[in-house]
Amino acid sequence: AFRYRFLDGNIVLFDKIDTAFTYLNKDTELFKIVNVPMQDTMKEYVELAAQTAEEQKEYFTGPLGNDVFQCSPMPWVTYTHISHTNSGKKDNATPLFDWGKYYEKDGRVIMPVSVQVHHSFVDGIHIGKFVDKYKFGEIKVTEFNYKDCKIFMADSGVGEIAAALSTQLLILKFNIDVILNFGVVGGLSSDLDCGGVAYVGEIVHYEFTASYKNKEMAGKYLFQPDSFVFNADKQMLKLAKKVIGDRKVVRIVSGDKFVDDNEFRNWLINHFGGEICDMESAGIYFACKNHNIPFLMIKAVSDSADDNASADFNATIDAGVTFYADAVKKFIEYLSD
Repeated sequence: AFRYRFLDGNIVLFDKIDTAFTYLNKDTELFKIVNVPMQDTMKEYVELAAQTAEEQKEYFTGPLGNDVFQCSPMPWVTYTHISHTNSGKKDNATPLFDWGKYYEKDGRVIMPVSVQVHHSFVDGIHIGKFVDKYKFGEIKVTEFNYKDCKIFMADSGVGEIAAALSTQLLILKFNIDVILNFGVVGGLSSDLDCGGVAYVGEIVHYEFTASYKNKEMAGKYLFQPDSFVFNADKQMLKLAKKVIGDRKVVRIVSGDKFVDDNEFRNWLINHFGGEICDMESAGIYFACKNHNIPFLMIKAVSDSADDNASADFNATIDAGVTFYADAVKKFIEYLSD
């Protein structure tokens, strides 16, 4: 619906739509309109857009084509509504996309987005599909393309059930080939400082038990009564070390508890041999195991899982996020060769 236009009195559907966006000259505080052709990947588009915006000296290069999406970001303020003046030309069907300043609320990052369209072609249902294209309940999936590879990214939310549901959704809905998981964890070992990144080699679901009376049953499933340790995908770990680089391989203890108590922390260390802890890894492991999907978990330590955990958790972990983004690129580049 967003690619329909009026052209010489006729209705046409463009195969390809390019972009036009506003770009601020910080010295003069004046805007120029920059036209950038759509590219195959986001990386290519961003690089071309940055280069074109920097090299273009004119504020306007002429009337906009009919085959563009107009984008007008306003990152200084947030808002609940925005509208553009219209010249009154009834055949102007170019969609206008706006977004404002993002902010955090109730643990979620929110950004206002506005879409202005021609009602002859676009109805409310089409805008709804645009917004919720990959939203399944509370699970939002974002699609990327890199090196002719499709990447589906899901923010699982907090906890084992949410993580298992998100992983299974990706497997069943999008027919994925491999799961790459990144998450922040509590550190239980002095070998990993805050901001440190590690691969998960072993998983313990410490909250599962067949007997609360017998503490030795903690983490042991009925189909594996002699051990509480589940092994990660050895082939993926081997590949990660080859492609991404060597990192410490650790045992993660996973359960639906935020670890911020020293006594509980010591139990996870002494009883299970835990080196890091989180609330999602067991769910991801069992979803992948159930569907026989290769997986790799990369974790960044955000706190010490002790009495100071709440304060530590709010610290930035840019190094971990950067490492993971680079790891995904290296994986795809390796598999594409």
